[in-house]
Amino acid sequence: MTEHKITFHKHEVVGARIAREMVAHLGIPKQEQDMVVKLVRNHQFYFQEETPDKKIESWIAEMGIEAMEYQLDLRVSDRMASGKKSAKKTPRTKEYMRVWSLYQKALDNPNFFFFEDLDVSRYDLKSAGVPVEKITSVLHSLRSLVRQDKNKNNKETLLSFVPKVTNND
Repeated sequence: MTEHKITFHKHEVVGARIAREMVAHLGIPKQEQDMVVKLVRNHQFYFQEETPDKKIESWIAEMGIEAMEYQLDLRVSDRMASGKKSAKKTPRTKEYMRVWSLYQKALDNPNFFFFEDLDVSRYDLKSAGVPVEKITSVLHSLRSLVRQDKNKNNKETLLSFVPKVTNND
């Protein structure tokens, strides 16, 4: 008899939506709500061997320091809970170790910029009229700008660049 496994593709998207409703209902502070939703949404991170380090570093910058710590622990827990024997033997895959290594390098690099290092937030961009679906790409653009010139990392200057980077998307 063959064993049938039920899979729910893109469950992280649905789970993030459900998590948003649940944490709001529980009255958890907004910052913590955002963290829970971010963790649920990204818990299925997957990078192939040929994924460039720069792409992984961008994802790390987007996740942020506190979220990365939780995200990596959550990834191991999720893998171990999968029921696969290989997951219990080796909860930390090569992929995980590569992400962990790049994350450690980012922490050690004083020139690495996380989104949270920017002097603007998602809320600032939303208030400035940036469409929700463009906010992440705008943050990546602003991060690149600040990496080239740290003096531009102030709210007024960054918001003045928003129309330029929004039109480049």
